[in-house]
Amino acid sequence: MVRVSVVWLVWLAVGVAVAGLCGGRASAWPTLPVRPVADAIAGPTDPHVAGIFYNPAAIGPLRGVRLWYDSSAGVQLGEIKRAAGEGAQAGQTTPITNPSVGGFVGATWDLFTDRIVIGIAVLTPATELTQFRSGSAVRYQNIWQRSAILDEDVAVGVRISSRFYIGASANFGEGWTDHRFARDVAPQEGSAAIDQPSARCGGKACGLENPLATQGVRVHGFGWGIGFSVGALVRPIDRLWLAVSYISHLFDPFRGVDLPLNSADGVTVTQAPGSPSPGCGGACVARSRITVLVPDVILFGVRIEATPRLEVEGQFRWVHYGGRNALDMYIQGGNIDQLKRSDPASALPALLRIDRGWQDAYTLGGSVRIKVGEKLRLSPSLFYESSPVALDHVSAANLEGHKLDFALTLEWKPRAHLTVGAHVGGTTWFNGEDGQVYDPRAESRCVDGNYALDVCAKHISGSALSSAAGRYTMGALHAGFALGMDY
Repeated sequence: MVRVSVVWLVWLAVGVAVAGLCGGRASAWPTLPVRPVADAIAGPTDPHVAGIFYNPAAIGPLRGVRLWYDSSAGVQLGEIKRAAGEGAQAGQTTPITNPSVGGFVGATWDLFTDRIVIGIAVLTPATELTQFRSGSAVRYQNIWQRSAILDEDVAVGVRISSRFYIGASANFGEGWTDHRFARDVAPQEGSAAIDQPSARCGGKACGLENPLATQGVRVHGFGWGIGFSVGALVRPIDRLWLAVSYISHLFDPFRGVDLPLNSADGVTVTQAPGSPSPGCGGACVARSRITVLVPDVILFGVRIEATPRLEVEGQFRWVHYGGRNALDMYIQGGNIDQLKRSDPASALPALLRIDRGWQDAYTLGGSVRIKVGEKLRLSPSLFYESSPVALDHVSAANLEGHKLDFALTLEWKPRAHLTVGAHVGGTTWFNGEDGQVYDPRAESRCVDGNYALDVCAKHISGSALSSAAGRYTMGALHAGFALGMDY
């Protein structure tokens, strides 16, 4: 596996430096941005170093040595207004100010041949840097979510003829996540603990989202996996390019299709103020395994060279998020059992399932490439993406929806072998009243029903959580910078 800590720090530093100006999105596990290599005028049909990600066949036409560095950042802005109803935080509003960063470093070389091109790249196809105040109205869904996927790809593009290229790559990926949220322990004792006076809540009924019954939970983990990409690029007639590529999910080579993120001390629980101390010295800890699915992606592209100075490009992308619709957190070992011994209602289950409602998403969009003079290319683009999350499952840990993204990208060649790239853009989400699937009373009904299957469906599926219903208003700004060299 390629070790790239220095490269990681370089692009991350640049990205963070501009993060206050520019946009992202948030979910329980990071989703793929519309433009994974944001400052390249590139897609599955374009001969470009970024083809290592988009379509390995697209590096086949490149000659000589090509280098491309890309860094982007953004900020998602908006607000969540909780719906009126049960819960101490119901009806309150929380602002959204979530940054995001992305990066790509790649190189290709033709091996002094006109048939084979090899490439290597390091990129972050998805990151997540969501954060809310610890006392916000959405703390029972999310206080922070810091996740990232780092890919190292080794690709080869082969020229079959001047009109047909194929390619493949081996992809190695590492995943990190660190998720902190609050948990209401009162529903674990049944409806009586919610509606009747309780010692836990100072002799009064706890209700829902009572600070005295609020437990703090933090879960983190790391894992690595492997995958592959294949693609084809064809020019059936002059001025027309067609492309298709497939990017496989990352999977653990020893454990199957999922990507488990593990940590020996990955779960940390801070006891609710109204519960007896478990004697863990401030916080109880346990081993964690978080099971996630990095999705499969299929890309189609068409590019028309209308004139020597004008090109029109279209893309369609399908992402198979629906392969897993819940986030499963396995918890065991450590001193976590002391929670149950001190207060059974405070115990975490061995499997903490959170229903995220992931579903397959598709992206449809296009761009125009305009050559201005001999040194400058401009590319306005517009993309629509369907929601990778069912709208009734939207929450502060799952900030998704249907969206429209616009960007203006430029490539400037101040010298013969140097290219400067940049982009600015924005994203609008089309949401509204979302998050209705989560039911804070579902767990207490399950307890009252003695865990009978017919009343525990929401509890089993992972949607027996504090309410996330409300109005979600979101938009984003994003920008970036790139450098390219060719020899």
